[in-house]
Amino acid sequence: MKLLNLIFVFLRPTIQLTIQYMNEFIFSINSIFKGHEDIGKSPKYYIGPYQRGYKWNSSSRYDQVPQLIFDTYEAFLEKAESYYLQYITVKYDRHNNWMEVIDGQQRLTTLSLLFYLIGIHQLENIAEAKVIYSRYKNGNVFNKVVDYIQDSTTENDEDLLEQDFYYLAKAARCIKHFLDLLQNKNKLKDYIDYMRDHVMIILNKENEFSSPEETFLNLNDNKVPLTNNYLIKGLLLTLAVRRHSVNNLTYSYEEILNQRNIMGREWDEIYSWISFPNISNFFFPNDDDGMEKLLEYALDTTREFTVPTPKDNILEEFAKILQELPHKSLQENNLQLFNKYNERIKNADAAFLILKRIKHIYLKLRGIFNNPKLYNLLGYVMFCKKTTQELQNFNISDILDKSDMLISKDLKQLTLQAIPVLDDANNNKDNTGRYPNLRYSPKNDGLTNLLLSFSVFPEVSDTNYRFDFCAYAQEEWSFEHISPQHPKSDIAIDKTAKENVIRKIKEQINLDDEKKEELIKHVNNDEKIKSSDIDFLYGNDIDLHSLGNMALLTGGANSALSNNPYIAKRGILFAKHNGGYFIPRHTMDVFNKVLNTPTDKPFTPDLLMWNNDDIKAHIAWMEKRNISIRENLRI
Repeated sequence: MKLLNLIFVFLRPTIQLTIQYMNEFIFSINSIFKGHEDIGKSPKYYIGPYQRGYKWNSSSRYDQVPQLIFDTYEAFLEKAESYYLQYITVKYDRHNNWMEVIDGQQRLTTLSLLFYLIGIHQLENIAEAKVIYSRYKNGNVFNKVVDYIQDSTTENDEDLLEQDFYYLAKAARCIKHFLDLLQNKNKLKDYIDYMRDHVMIILNKENEFSSPEETFLNLNDNKVPLTNNYLIKGLLLTLAVRRHSVNNLTYSYEEILNQRNIMGREWDEIYSWISFPNISNFFFPNDDDGMEKLLEYALDTTREFTVPTPKDNILEEFAKILQELPHKSLQENNLQLFNKYNERIKNADAAFLILKRIKHIYLKLRGIFNNPKLYNLLGYVMFCKKTTQELQNFNISDILDKSDMLISKDLKQLTLQAIPVLDDANNNKDNTGRYPNLRYSPKNDGLTNLLLSFSVFPEVSDTNYRFDFCAYAQEEWSFEHISPQHPKSDIAIDKTAKENVIRKIKEQINLDDEKKEELIKHVNNDEKIKSSDIDFLYGNDIDLHSLGNMALLTGGANSALSNNPYIAKRGILFAKHNGGYFIPRHTMDVFNKVLNTPTDKPFTPDLLMWNNDDIKAHIAWMEKRNISIRENLRI
């Protein structure tokens, strides 16, 4: 069912009046090219220089050129009386005696290619010299394309420099393969006759005194792009409506419309919910459109469709040829999903089945999102680093048909795979209590997963605690050294830390009063200070890259901390937190030294300094918390 045919059915009351009014402008392809009293005896079509080049794809089964072939051939097999293509908008140019194509040139060009190619099989080319391209010499590119593909010894066209000609060559090869198949099956002439006489185009004539360039801009600037969501909704709501009651009584138009309204409201509810960024980005973090991804899952996970048996195997053979062709698509085909639905949903039963599936997926996702425990488990599995093959292979579709209990079980098993085990012989803990595999490096997936687990599954939380995974992804969390390495450049003390830094300066017995006054003056005046002059703020011999000296922090906050000493970082974090900036709970707690460490390894009492004893205390807390998290995750 082509797009226009779908809209005719979906909006039948409105369209029917329009068709009656516009009936004189609906023409067969034969009339478009050979003439009609309302077009002229020998019409010609001019493609102006302001038009974009030919851009229809031929790379896959659901690209525009193969889709046109599939749709028209299916209509031919079904012996449909009429099959409608979309509009072509033209303006008559009296001076040149041609019609200038303003909209629809991609479609007209593809049809022209088809008729030029049937000339190879000694059938009439009704498009001969009918379409004139301003950008090509003599206005005819079609003979050049046909000659090129016939003379080529390979189907690899990557050396073609002109994108326009590249797409035309690929389209021509695609069409030729199909025509050759038809010729071998002795069906070519019958198909071409059907194309000529039963495939219809609505010719929209603009006022001949209007500017074609201005009309082109108006049409394209004001054009609302059709989306997979809109088209699939139209397809399903059209087919799924019951037209007869259980007693085989025909429903009235009002009753049919009421059915559509109910289904439409349910659809809009699903679309509205899944389109919230915090929901869409949670379930489908790598996709821009959550509704399209949901529709994709629905189609891919529904196996019970009854697909009508094809009347021949030509399209099946053609699809196999397409898979083997060397293709490189230079632009995306945004309606492939709709074309897949259109291919598989052929009747009311299939439409009801897929609508039921869409609603099931929506309710399942909504249930997970509203359940804090399942939400945090799924979020951790989705957003953690994929350190095992099972984590890499995980997909939302794996849990769509499972109970909440089984979902929880599966997610817990995956989470246990992701979180490193601390204080375990298999994790290479050395005799100094360090974890060599979990030391800082710019990309340490195990360290990331461990630190993330402390924020997703915090030590103290209520049953409604929900970690913000979307913020975690969008704000690009990264490693933060609690105590940084000594900076090589001069630094300025942040205003939030001035009071504490001045106190530490005054406490230094190795500085004379004059030096203290000098440093205090620099701090108060927001002046940069030589790092060597405030070496005492950085601690001595810190195990810089130790697991216990690491936390996670959002990209913006991380940049703000820079290489400030611990004493300054605390103040900056407090200010960020008080200003509404999101700081991970574990990060705030460790900087404040309020984590519940073992009694034999406490944090040092000095909240202005961070040293190796604090690092050891932090590791001890991590070990204890890691055991607790893993125990809670065990089935």
